Amino acid sequence: MHSCPSCNREFTGISDYPLVYISKIERLSLASEVQFIIDDPTIFSGPRTGARNQPPREVLEFFRENKEKREYEYKGWTWKLNTDSVWGGPLILSLKERTKEFFGVHIPVEQWELGNYKRFQKGSFSAETITKPVFSYLGHLETLIGKEVPTREVFPKLYSPREGFYNLVGTDYCLLFKDLDNEIVSQVLTNRGLYVPKLETDNPSRKIAFSIAQVKDSGGPTILVEDLAILGGMAYEGRIKS
Repeated sequence: MHSCPSCNREFTGISDYPLVYISKIERLSLASEVQFIIDDPTIFSGPRTGARNQPPREVLEFFRENKEKREYEYKGWTWKLNTDSVWGGPLILSLKERTKEFFGVHIPVEQWELGNYKRFQKGSFSAETITKPVFSYLGHLETLIGKEVPTREVFPKLYSPREGFYNLVGTDYCLLFKDLDNEIVSQVLTNRGLYVPKLETDNPSRKIAFSIAQVKDSGGPTILVEDLAILGGMAYEGRIKS
């Protein structure tokens, strides 16, 4: 493991190295069941919460009349009732008990009245919209196999090593660099049911997986949801000097 010659900080990833030798690039196909959606970051709440953001009346009426349902299609959006939210699930039961204990009456409280709601649009982005720029980038990396290059030439345009992702322009998705030498990262990807590239090489190499995740921006810090797919990987050797 290398460390910074100035401060002795141990290098932990590709962005720490000034030079990179690329040993291998692997491409993976996109699973047919993967869907790319538009996810509205707004949190909506039921009418009993008094929240400003509430679903349309038609949506509330549907969940009121169909208590076993959790999703509803309305005007191009899929509305989802989250019964395990802050206002939902076990809290509803406790509210019922409190009204009995303190007021001596039972006020029926339904999940649709206190639950949180989210909305999203399924299949809003075609698979090609997402995969085309990623595979184009992998094509660029394939031309660098067997070469030692400045690390900046390895990153795609608009990639920020500090933030760790590359926005796929015109979509709500991004390309992430996942350090497969980190056992926790590798295990999380495996537990998600995603195929992790082996990237076997003759020489000792560090390994990176290129995954796709959705970007959520709720007005505060950027939030990344779970990885949806892995489209490739890279084996490399970080170098300090030629």
